[in-house]
Amino acid sequence: MRCLSAQVVKLGYIFKIVTHHSDTRRAAEAWARLGVCAVGYIYDSEMIHADREEIKAYMYKKRKRKSAIPADAGAFIRFRDDIQIGDLVFAYVGSNIVGLVGEVEGDVFFDDENEVGDVFYYPNQRRVNWWPEPRFFDRRELPHDVSEWIKMRGTILRRKYKVKSLKQEIRKIKSGVMKDSLETENEIEIQDFIENNIEKIEEGLVLVERERTVAGKSMDFLARDKRGFYTVIEVKQLAKPDALTQLRGYIRDYKKETGLKEVRGMLVALDFSRRCTEEWEELSEAGFEIDLVRVKKTFTFTHLDSNRSE
Repeated sequence: MRCLSAQVVKLGYIFKIVTHHSDTRRAAEAWARLGVCAVGYIYDSEMIHADREEIKAYMYKKRKRKSAIPADAGAFIRFRDDIQIGDLVFAYVGSNIVGLVGEVEGDVFFDDENEVGDVFYYPNQRRVNWWPEPRFFDRRELPHDVSEWIKMRGTILRRKYKVKSLKQEIRKIKSGVMKDSLETENEIEIQDFIENNIEKIEEGLVLVERERTVAGKSMDFLARDKRGFYTVIEVKQLAKPDALTQLRGYIRDYKKETGLKEVRGMLVALDFSRRCTEEWEELSEAGFEIDLVRVKKTFTFTHLDSNRSE
């Protein structure tokens, strides 16, 4: 008689975490650079190990929108308590795109000073070994049941699954989803575009001079708005508080040089650190007229004329 033995399939947990941000892809790229997955919800390091009721009380004090607090407290606790070292994590950027796949390497920690914590407001983090491939692929490349699970609503989802076989399936997937935005290599590229398209920043804005010298220093741009007010424009890739200090110095020196009282400021950047936006809010409340303008470089498509001469 032949003896049959059942094959035991070991189950483990898989997690989906959504990279909530105005630019979810750039948030995922920051996760990859730092080797972390991350969430917000809690912005006080002393609260990271609090119990559920303490976390809810904290959120009730900080939030205007109260209805989402029970769900958000639960999501934070899932991130803190349920994820374990070795679990498989999907960073989901939305629009059917899985940004990253990796394995958890560390326990939860709080960091509001690194790029993910400061710029993207995700200070609650875990170390992750993100796989170099595949990245930014269509969720429908995954097994159907996993694909349908990933598209479900919720910032953090957990599921028991055949992790070993799933890993094998994922490694067959190729990267290659086209980016919806391009990273600039330096600030000069942004400046070159602004010089020829300054009205795209604000209707009625007119270029006066690029690299206007004031007090021995070079401002990126001097412009005039539709009210006739002079506007000093500073360009950064990532704007931090020192960029606001620099801009305020230019405005002060230009006022002193010209005797003008009404001079605006604009800080144009791919992104702004949390401390930069906090300082900007304080300056705005104090009466300083400075605008923050986020720039995003996107693809454009042009149809070629087949009859044109070469």
